[in-house]
Amino acid sequence: MPLLALTDVGVPEEVQAALYHRGYTSMRLFSGIDETRAEVRLALNAEIGLDHTAGNAERRSTALVLSAWETSRTQQKSSDETRAEARAAMVPRPVPVNEHAMLREALESQIGRLRDYEVPAKSLIAAKLDDIETNLPKLEDLRDVASIEDGEADLLQGSLDAATGTFKMKAARNTVTMPKTAEELRLRHRRIGLAWEMARTKHRNRVWLQGGLVEAYRHLSDHVLGKHVHGLQLPHEQKPRWELVLGYEQEVRKRAYQLLRRGEEPTLEDAMKRAISDPETMNLHFVVPLTTSIAASHSSSSGGRQGGTTAKPGQGGPSPSKGSKGAGRGPKPVKKLQVKTPDGRPLCFKYNNNNKCVAKNCNFVHQCQRCLGNHPKSACNTIRNDTKANAELKEKADLGTTLVMRCIEALELAPGETVCLWEHPEDLGRARNGTPASVWQLEALRKVAKKRGMDTIAFHQCTYGADYPKPTRFLSDARGLLQLGFGGWPTFNKDSYYLGPLPRSCGHSHQPLIGAEDGGGFKTAPTAAYPPEMNLMIASLLFNHWHQSQPTTPVGGGEDQQQQQHGCARTGNRDEEDPYKTRMVTEEDPALELAKAVEKERGAVSYSMRGPGQKLFHDGAGLCSQGNRRPAFRDISVMSSVGEELLALTTEEDLRNDLYRLALGRCEGPPFREGVVEAARNLRLRHLSQRSGVEKAKLEHVEPRQPFMLAAIAEHLKIIGDPDWPAFGTGPGSFRTGVPLGVQGMPRVPEVFEAKEKWRKYEPVPWPTDKNNYTSAVDNAGAVQRQFRKEEALGAMVEMDEGAARERYGDRVRVAALAALEKSDHSFRVVHDATHNVGVNSQIKVEDQLRYPGPAEIKMAMRVLFPPTFILAADIARAHRLVLVREEDWGYQTCRTGVDEVCPFPPGQVDVKECELGMTEKRLRWARDWMERTIANKIVQVEEFRSALGRLAFMMSAFTHLKPLLGPLYSWTTAVDHCRTLQVPAAIILILTFLKATMVPGIARTKVRVSPEVEEDHIFRPDAKAEGETVVLGGWCCGDSHDRGQCRWFSVKLDRSNAPWVFEAGEPYRAIASLELLGTLASIKAFPPVQGSARSFCLSAGTDNLGNRHLVSRLLTTKFPLCIVLMQLAWTLHCKDLELRLDWLPRLQNREADALTNEDFSGFNMDLRVEVKPEDLLEEQFKELLEKGGELFDEIKELRRKRKAGVMKSLPANKKSKGTDLIGRW
Repeated sequence: MPLLALTDVGVPEEVQAALYHRGYTSMRLFSGIDETRAEVRLALNAEIGLDHTAGNAERRSTALVLSAWETSRTQQKSSDETRAEARAAMVPRPVPVNEHAMLREALESQIGRLRDYEVPAKSLIAAKLDDIETNLPKLEDLRDVASIEDGEADLLQGSLDAATGTFKMKAARNTVTMPKTAEELRLRHRRIGLAWEMARTKHRNRVWLQGGLVEAYRHLSDHVLGKHVHGLQLPHEQKPRWELVLGYEQEVRKRAYQLLRRGEEPTLEDAMKRAISDPETMNLHFVVPLTTSIAASHSSSSGGRQGGTTAKPGQGGPSPSKGSKGAGRGPKPVKKLQVKTPDGRPLCFKYNNNNKCVAKNCNFVHQCQRCLGNHPKSACNTIRNDTKANAELKEKADLGTTLVMRCIEALELAPGETVCLWEHPEDLGRARNGTPASVWQLEALRKVAKKRGMDTIAFHQCTYGADYPKPTRFLSDARGLLQLGFGGWPTFNKDSYYLGPLPRSCGHSHQPLIGAEDGGGFKTAPTAAYPPEMNLMIASLLFNHWHQSQPTTPVGGGEDQQQQQHGCARTGNRDEEDPYKTRMVTEEDPALELAKAVEKERGAVSYSMRGPGQKLFHDGAGLCSQGNRRPAFRDISVMSSVGEELLALTTEEDLRNDLYRLALGRCEGPPFREGVVEAARNLRLRHLSQRSGVEKAKLEHVEPRQPFMLAAIAEHLKIIGDPDWPAFGTGPGSFRTGVPLGVQGMPRVPEVFEAKEKWRKYEPVPWPTDKNNYTSAVDNAGAVQRQFRKEEALGAMVEMDEGAARERYGDRVRVAALAALEKSDHSFRVVHDATHNVGVNSQIKVEDQLRYPGPAEIKMAMRVLFPPTFILAADIARAHRLVLVREEDWGYQTCRTGVDEVCPFPPGQVDVKECELGMTEKRLRWARDWMERTIANKIVQVEEFRSALGRLAFMMSAFTHLKPLLGPLYSWTTAVDHCRTLQVPAAIILILTFLKATMVPGIARTKVRVSPEVEEDHIFRPDAKAEGETVVLGGWCCGDSHDRGQCRWFSVKLDRSNAPWVFEAGEPYRAIASLELLGTLASIKAFPPVQGSARSFCLSAGTDNLGNRHLVSRLLTTKFPLCIVLMQLAWTLHCKDLELRLDWLPRLQNREADALTNEDFSGFNMDLRVEVKPEDLLEEQFKELLEKGGELFDEIKELRRKRKAGVMKSLPANKKSKGTDLIGRW
């Protein structure tokens, strides 16, 4: 770009070449050559030997260069402001006229002269420049691919800038019509390619823009408009619809940009070639829609509707047939109004309404909507007299209406014990010819159904052996109806198109039922009769209802009798037969015999609430759940009277109030009134005692280490016929005596659970070993210990001496690693890792599995429970800790907290008088010795380093000002997990050297301050800005005064000379978090408080850096260079004896600091400006660490890339050395 500016003013070519070879290759560099004209003259003399005093030619050349320099400087400033304003408004920046002309001239010098209708408009160039700057190419709308010949939008639209509160104007969107011909589409492709080429002249360093971009889009045009897409020859001399071609063309471009963004292709040219040849894109977006549209147009031209085909509402596809009895409904007397021509072009509605279209260049076709003739609809002579032509059909419809109303009256008069069943085709809503009537739309029918408590389902008849879908609906009060189809009334969208519950497709392929038979009559006539399997389904439904209505024998007797009646619930045989066939009964079960007959007739039976032939409905209560209606299910009706008596213990008003308190989260204790819970417990125990014959005292007994009345639960399950009730009995392996972990195998319970077929694969652990705790548990060892004490008090844990434990449990003692995950309430979720090293999980093989409700089950439940039902979700605290494990398996769950066993002496020293926290000299000496040895050897075993790092992390809990130095150590340790012994990088040596110097009693101290009782106001508010090469830090001391004119402030620029590390990552905005934190550091140094003050600092970090608030609180990060700035900040706070509290504020409340970064000093007193030198913000040791840290993190990034690519893998756990053996005890 500088060469264009120099050429524009006539600078000699030899001067231009000299500047280019000296490195001034961009407008930004050329405009920043120096600050004033006099300084630019001196720079030209020094750089290229252009002395304006040497003669007339040199003076003339100097004048031209100065003119170009001023022009470039003005343009660059305007461009930066425009870009910043556009990014703030989240729109592409506008392209000035002169910049657009320069881009065009640069491109024409390469490919020749361009016509105005080829040159992309400024709006399109702006969009492409934005895509290149963000490295995120986005899909173009063909209506936005305009040229300069189409003209730029003169209209303006306003927008309110939320950040500044100002009202701004910007150009409106410049659009053109969609391409209507092949040549128009080819021209749009050329414009897109030219737009990329023009934008590339400003970004030559973008690798993904290499190659011929115009040529790539020419290949796209040849492909889309060639013989395989637009030129494809179809039967009957048809061609693919133009809308379909444009849709496929858009998907190809979308696919190309997607490949480029994902990094699967290096350049846009390669991505376009791959997208053009992508078979998946061709099939999904061209072949399948083309095939569907051909079938739909063929069906619609045959003069009928295909029974059971489904199409997306509003897209012109055929609708599912509603089905009919008898000879069908006959031909349609009135021809449907068309909205498009056969080739897909839209018809003009204004033209059809009395020829009212007056547009000169109408984009719609002027043809009749009835016959597609060259006349408006109002002049068409094919309109029929509906009343006269359909007198016979109207009489037939009236008779049908009378029959329907008589059926509704019959439902109203039927006794309550009568079983009713109503069948009629499903109401599929709006169709291509309008919205047909349906009995399911009658309000009278719905009222009767609600009064009788009837259920309704929809299904396809092809599910029951028919050769056609024929969507059908049942309405009945027979039990089990909801298991035979999709429950719920038909629903529709705002345009009356069908939404459900029946799916759009039945999942089968059927022959169309459109048209008439050769011998007369319609093809739909045979569908009037039910298929045989559907008759069998109806008979089974009614028979099961009758059978379940018969009185049942009450459940009773002892445990042996119950086990004989319900079958063997638990078995150790892993090759158990299917749960359907394991049920044992003492008498013949007619319902089961009928199910077997159906199974023999048509295959496996599916007891499902999700639809026939689909998966079982899983309500989370096992195979024997009441919701599944399996051949063996619990009978909860025998205990229903208890529920009624429980409700009588409280009033409806109290119950409603308790429910609302629960829902609103205002219930801190028991949810019911005082005494209600105890009365309910006594009532239930009394009923259980009466039915089971067991004494009430035995039922309310609570086993040791258990919070539940397990005996009462066992008797309850026994009464309702649960097949797994012995699990709560007194036998071995029950919840009362302790369940096995499963290391020696687990039993099967086929009547309750499905057989598990897939298991997680673990790495084999041939020799189990103990494993040290993870860093999170080491850092929070005290909190974990306190939490375990609470578990011990509840009976869930027991503390033992290690020697006694190993003597008691032998090789079953596996000391696993712990991890502590902090929760929102500042408590910890302790994770016991029984996988790595100890190998307990790899030995457990669970034979059963329980499926929990998923989205499909929730959707079905919402339909069944319609209208919306009030539901509360509850969570049981410590649910996984409430199950008692048998004592012989306790050794497999062993762990250490690291407080007592690993730390035999006090972990730290506390100076109560000085209110300081430190470490014992013994630990400090160990740390110094280990670091000195590592620095001297410069070689370390990775496991040794990892173990030492864990100890250092524990020590840093007392030395928070040193904690940020561990960030690079963590990064390097995780990256070299595949190695045994390595040379220690230079950056790690620097960190260890610094830590070693601080591990002395005088420095290794942390001042503990009392938190202020009242939250104090902010002391200062900084901000940072990174736009292009412009990086500015700013801040003001808002604690000085409420008037900013009386407050101290600073504003400092960073460049490549005083802060080169900011630019090493590429664009400075990539390091914006580091810059924001550096602004905090600059504020601390610019506005030092009174020495020793206990006052905390507060900071507005800006909306884009909310993470800095958490960063300073945690004082640890593995991001570079953010970790280095955090080290300096923590060390500065320690040296100044200060604490820092960060508060996040919206950017609107930090406008003053934002203005300082934009070098807007209005409102501030220039005499109160504080000078901040960027080179003084970081101390020398941290500057050196920045240099070495860049090399370290580049190495870490390369190691992670190789690991992701599978080039390197971590060492198996059994081949790693034990870290504690390498570094010894401390």
